[in-house]
Amino acid sequence: MAGCFALGLIFSKFLPSYFGEKGRNLATKEDIDGITRQIEDVKHGYAAQLEEIRANFSGQLATHGHRYQREFAILEDLARRLVDVRDLASAIRPVIDYYDPRKSANEIKVERINALWQAQRRLYRVSERSRPFYPKGIYDAVQELEETARREGVFAKYQSPENHPDGPIAYWDEAAAARTQLMAKADVALNTIALRVARWDAITSSDVAAEEVSNLEDTKEPTPR
Repeated sequence: MAGCFALGLIFSKFLPSYFGEKGRNLATKEDIDGITRQIEDVKHGYAAQLEEIRANFSGQLATHGHRYQREFAILEDLARRLVDVRDLASAIRPVIDYYDPRKSANEIKVERINALWQAQRRLYRVSERSRPFYPKGIYDAVQELEETARREGVFAKYQSPENHPDGPIAYWDEAAAARTQLMAKADVALNTIALRVARWDAITSSDVAAEEVSNLEDTKEPTPR
């Protein structure tokens, strides 16, 4: 009788607790397996996304690099021509001058005006022929300088300190003002080109791609709870 009581006690008290604990352990193991599978799925998806981003950046950098090299060559040529026009236009009526004493003042002036005209032609060819391949803001700045240089060349051709209606002092004052304006217009054009080059450098820099990829790599994986 006592044996039957003990057996009943085991079935009623201890076995339900034992099987309940086994069930909880099994459920916990299944939960962990499910979470592990979810983490692995996220890792695979993350790796595929990272590889796609790297491939996209590689293609974009190659395209941008080709365009950058082409436009950079145009901008470099434009900048060189701009400086030539600026310097030659400023030299037509210099306040302090160095010249060949064997030449007359008129001969010197004609030579300088012709040199300016040639430089303007070179700048015109570069700016017009390449116009579709660089921004309008740069083109407009080039036009501003060309117009200022043209006016200076025309004025110098038909005016001199001797025949200026307001006298020699007014002539040289106007020359100084024209030179200041030429420098300002050239600075605007050159700075506009420099900003464009800086923008391309930012776009084509490998650091940009590396930063974007790094940002993705820093994405934290989900933590199991």
